[in-house]
This record gives sequence, structure tokens and C-alpha cells, in this order.
Amino acid sequence: MPTPSSVNAITTLPEAPRRSPWPLVALAAIVIAGVIIAWFWWSSSNPTTTVNPPLIGDPFPPRTLSYSLSVRMKKNASGAPVEMPGEIIFSPGDELRFKLISPQDGFLYVIGEAPQPDPKTNLPLYNLLFPQGAAASAERKANQFFYLPNETGAGFFVDKEQGAEKIWLVWSSNTIAELEQLRRWYNDQDKGAINDRADTERVRDYLRGNLAAKPVAEKDAKQMTLKGGLADILIYPIELAHY
Repeated sequence: MPTPSSVNAITTLPEAPRRSPWPLVALAAIVIAGVIIAWFWWSSSNPTTTVNPPLIGDPFPPRTLSYSLSVRMKKNASGAPVEMPGEIIFSPGDELRFKLISPQDGFLYVIGEAPQPDPKTNLPLYNLLFPQGAAASAERKANQFFYLPNETGAGFFVDKEQGAEKIWLVWSSNTIAELEQLRRWYNDQDKGAINDRADTERVRDYLRGNLAAKPVAEKDAKQMTLKGGLADILIYPIELAHY
């Protein structure tokens, strides 16, 4: 039978041995080192490629056309013509010649519009000035001077009709179907005058429908340079006032 001293005695269990934390630290270090080594190996095997955006040039450089006017005044018919860059006020009998050049290949159409509309139809009166004839080509080569109506023969003569005549320059990178159809009017009888209502309306609608193709005009001492318009075409009216 146990004695009171044995009942009140405190039983002491043996203390468990303490584990060292160093093995866990070492294991964590090994794992981290492995991750770092694996990352370096992957980076060296898969180098990062820097993708630069492509350099985008202008696929359609603006159309450019330069022109000047060679003018021989009637009052000085025996004198040499004077070359000028822009429009002036002309008098009946003055002789004009256009000189054009462009740094680009292209197709040129030149259409004259009378100062006053047709009194019967109230439609514009148009005259095809270039290309001259069914077999003539509208194509012009870059950096080559072009003279209209010609370089050495008689030029255009200002008539007695008063007002502001327009000479429409249409400079395109491609042929223009609406204007190619006008070639038939350049014959011995019509001499470029467009004497058909449907063709007249077609020209009018084309010119009015492409007003956004009007370029910026830059004038210097020798010529007028036209730049801009739409991507592949510029349309510009030269105004010839004569009173």
C-alpha cells in the first residue's frame, strides 16, 4: 500500500532531446539554389528577344506636280514670252503655254472649263486639252519637262469671253477610267470640246467628287509646286482670268 509520500510525489518524465534547425535551413538553401540555377539555365537557353515595331514608311508618297506659265502678251507679240509661276489677269489675244514636271511617274489629264456654263443646259462647258487623241498616252515619266500644247509651236490664245476660265490638272498614279473615255472628243471636228450631256455630267461629278484631292500650292520665283491631294491623285484648277 502506497505511502502518502509516494502519492504526493511528482513523477518526472525524461526530457525529449531537442532537434537542431540547421538541417531544415540547409534543405531550404539547397532548394533555393536549385531554383536559381534552373532559372539561369532556362534564361540562357531561351534568350529574351526584343521585338521592335517595324518601321513604317509612307506607302503612298504625296503626289507632286510643278507648273509654270509661259506668256506672250498680245501687246508685245514680237517680244519673247515671259515665264511666271502663277495666275495673272490676261487679255484677249495673249498666248499661253504650260510647262509641267514631276519627280514621279504618273498619268496626266488636263481639262479646260469655260468661264460661263452652257446657256441651254446650265452645265459646265469642258474641253479636253490632254491627252490629245485616241492614240495618245496620258502617261508621263518622272523628271521630264512636258509642254502643253507643245514646246515650240503656237500656244493657247485667250479668247474674248470674259470671266475666269479653269484649267483642271489631274495627276494620278493610275489611269482614270472616267477621263480615258473623253479621248474620243479630241478629233478634227470637236477638237476636244465635250459635246455630250452624259460625258459632261461624268466629268463634273468626277471633279466635284474628288475635292479632297486638291493639293497644297507652293509658289516660288519660277514655278508653282502642288503637293498632296489624296493617296494617289491630285486635282488642281488653275484659274485664268481674262477681261
